[in-house]
Amino acid sequence: MSKSININDAKDQLLQLPEQLNNEPAVIITDEELPVMVAISYERYISILETMDILSDPEFKDQLIAGIKEDQEGKRISWSEAMQELEW
Repeated sequence: MSKSININDAKDQLLQLPEQLNNEPAVIITDEELPVMVAISYERYISILETMDILSDPEFKDQLIAGIKEDQEGKRISWSEAMQELEW
């Protein structure tokens, strides 16, 4: 669960937020107890953008889902077998 802080406290703690984000995936900032924004690290932000970009490709998304399903069904091959199939 992400930590929540009031918007006024967030303003006062702005310089400490980067350190807090090393220990928390996100900090939810509230105003009158309602969430109004989320602070995340730059690294996490870039990761989210990259994930969204990957998943926006329908062909890749379908291949990923099929691969996950095959893995869950135990249909795996070793790294050396994969390298042979790819002729590396």
